[in-house]
Amino acid sequence: MKKLALSLFVLIVFAGLSQLQGQVFQTGEFQGDEAAELMTHLLREHSYVFDPEQLDSIQELYRQFRELDSRGVPDWHMSRDQVNTRLSTLAEKILGELPKSEWLVSISYEGDEPHLSRQEPVRLPGDMGALIFKISSGGQTTHFSTVKYDMVALRHDDFGGLSTEEADLEFTVPERGTTWGLVSLKNVPPGESTLIVRFRKGNDQSHDLPIRITSPEFSRIRINVLSDDSGEATPSMVQIRWKKNGRDRKPGNAIDMGLQFDNRGRGTSRRPGALPGDLGSRFWWCVPGPFEMTIPPGEWEIMIRRGVEHVPVKETVTLAEGEELEKTFRPRRWVDMRNHGWYSGDGHIHAQILTDQEASNIMTWIQAEDIHVANVVKMGDIFRTYFQQRGFGPDFRVTDDDFVLVPSQEGPRTHDQLGHTLAMNTTSHIRDVNRYFLYDWTLDQIHSQGGLAGYAHVLHKSFYVHRDMSINVPKGKIDFVELMQFGEMGTDLYYDFLNTGFKLTASAGSDVPWGGTVGEVRLYAYLGETPFSADNWFEAIRQGRTFVTNGPMIEFQIEEVRPGDELRFAEHEQARKLRVQARAWGDPERMVPANLQIVRHGEVIREAVGSGQRELTLEFEVEVGDGFWMAARAEGSDGSEAHTTPIYVVREPLRFWSFEKAGKLIETRMSSLDEVETMVKEASLRVAEGKAAGDWPAQQLARQGDLLMVRVEEARLIYRELQRTLQEERALRSSTGAN
Repeated sequence: MKKLALSLFVLIVFAGLSQLQGQVFQTGEFQGDEAAELMTHLLREHSYVFDPEQLDSIQELYRQFRELDSRGVPDWHMSRDQVNTRLSTLAEKILGELPKSEWLVSISYEGDEPHLSRQEPVRLPGDMGALIFKISSGGQTTHFSTVKYDMVALRHDDFGGLSTEEADLEFTVPERGTTWGLVSLKNVPPGESTLIVRFRKGNDQSHDLPIRITSPEFSRIRINVLSDDSGEATPSMVQIRWKKNGRDRKPGNAIDMGLQFDNRGRGTSRRPGALPGDLGSRFWWCVPGPFEMTIPPGEWEIMIRRGVEHVPVKETVTLAEGEELEKTFRPRRWVDMRNHGWYSGDGHIHAQILTDQEASNIMTWIQAEDIHVANVVKMGDIFRTYFQQRGFGPDFRVTDDDFVLVPSQEGPRTHDQLGHTLAMNTTSHIRDVNRYFLYDWTLDQIHSQGGLAGYAHVLHKSFYVHRDMSINVPKGKIDFVELMQFGEMGTDLYYDFLNTGFKLTASAGSDVPWGGTVGEVRLYAYLGETPFSADNWFEAIRQGRTFVTNGPMIEFQIEEVRPGDELRFAEHEQARKLRVQARAWGDPERMVPANLQIVRHGEVIREAVGSGQRELTLEFEVEVGDGFWMAARAEGSDGSEAHTTPIYVVREPLRFWSFEKAGKLIETRMSSLDEVETMVKEASLRVAEGKAAGDWPAQQLARQGDLLMVRVEEARLIYRELQRTLQEERALRSSTGAN
């Protein structure tokens, strides 16, 4: 139920009843707040009560209303009372535009007795709708109220009677004034119904009035979604939205994943999507196959989606009262990246999988989004674990054709200390709270199991992840970092480490249930002619043959090598020419590349700008020079993005780093190590002073602090060695005429 300001209405919840049964509406003094609630709900949920030609002018009035309401009080030039008066005036002006005969229920008091002005029922558009009361008692003051009411909670008994002591709705109105009341109904049965509404003015005797409503007979729709690959029924992401109120309906066979989300994040099967353009403004249901729905008549917008490699389908259908309709959709592939040697994955999915049904739910979801490998991670913090799994390793993978669920882990995770680690393809859960801040222990265990180790949320530089990156990236313990999440890409921290001469593979993960849907950002790994399997996919990531995207597809080569590869040249080959090729392409019906860029040491050195064509290409030559890392990135016309892992060009004996930036970046990394040292000292001091009695993380950090500082000192030695290397290279670069 929508928040109801107690200053105006008191919601009566009767003891022992599990559902809403009666409402008492009382007046109060803060009309501006109540007007804002009523206006917001009316215009967002029930704009259909206005004639279409009225809506433009009404929306302008509403814009003025929201602008005034958002200013806050006290305003520099308006008192609270003045704001209330202005809000009430605007609200009355909007409500005054209501068609008098169709939607309005006018109640007038003559003396102390209410009179109903209309005899005909209010016709609702379907199984939901609004009753708009205007209750007049004379006088100039105006009051507002808003409530949601579920007709499942009607107080009729099994024999068709109504308790003589109760009413469906009850209003308590002021002695003098006008009360506008918006009652939103749901679960309205078809045909005619009668609500008993009790009116009480002040403390006077109550009076009951019957309010008649009608609702049309239901319509039915059956929807089939076919795979463009096989022509057979396939899982898909669906939204079916009633244009009358802009709200979507849950398909009857939509899979229920809520219990698998451990009450974390967006713990519901109704999934938003951090998706580009219009796709991101919708909520989606995952359905395993054909479904039927009973829905109100009217216009319905149906949208079917199967991940970024397919063209979304959108169609509006109109159903007459009682009509049955069947529709079949086949979302068309605009690209099949498997034919180019690339297979998609999501590197960061949270979901409990303890039963076959739970595994089936997630498998259906990744098939609906056309994601071939799902890295489903058990999560932990220093207190406990979440999103439990049946087990780890090949025996606990779930495979259906070329779709695979692979269990692994996210952890250790610290929010205010060292960031979140992420693993892929482990064979057991790795956790020791007595080594929780010694991330390298976990990273080594991951690698000993043949897994891949990386960091989550690097794009946002969240949870102080730069600190542990500064410790363990230079030690070669990290395979990948997350560059894309929540529909965004971030490369600042990634570029810093690349420019310091460390290889890192680009990864992406949705982080559902905090993210919207699996595959809203995705990681592609290149297998080429190698047959698809989970092991081969992970091996491609180990080699760095990846790109990440939420829209454009991208390919990048230097000579004949691909992202993640290294080209090594002798010292005398500085002037050798290398051929660079890149291509970005998209769906011409929805998204085309707006630009394609080649970045070297984080700087754009070539760019192709689109003008509506499906594909952009770049081909040019560069010299080996003193070596470099180079990657391709692209942006789609809808704001989507893509980025490859770099190709590393090394001219011996030099590093491929950005020589001009490396000195400053090493200092930055040393500062990050200083932050870790300060963090340990502060925790140790709090424990020593007895100020950390209830702070378990601080206690553990203090206990593990000495060993953590050993790791910090090891990293400092590496950076000092890099500073010496920087000086040595200065002479070498100078002798060859390089910068």
